[in-house]
Amino acid sequence: MWEAVAHYRAEEAQSLVCTYDSDDPNDVFLGYRVADDRRYEFGGLKSDLPLHLRILFDSTEDVPMLGARTGVLIYQRTRSGKHVVVRAPGRRRPLLSGVFGS
Repeated sequence: MWEAVAHYRAEEAQSLVCTYDSDDPNDVFLGYRVADDRRYEFGGLKSDLPLHLRILFDSTEDVPMLGARTGVLIYQRTRSGKHVVVRAPGRRRPLLSGVFGS
């Protein structure tokens, strides 16, 4: 999880979504980079292990955790406590495509 956050903070990812295990419906972080100088963020990143994490990579170099420069990595913690990771290299649609007129 921290590696994904580090890639987002280094502007090697276009978006990062984390949801956490809490009764608070706002227990979420959404970060979206529109351009190199503009980023929108909602919520806060926590040190807790997320229930769900989705990061959309758009890097100039290969990202080892993805095995490509572009693509999406999804982490999901199941109700039984198992961990599922899905890697999908290649171009993907951003979550907010068209919303900001980019």
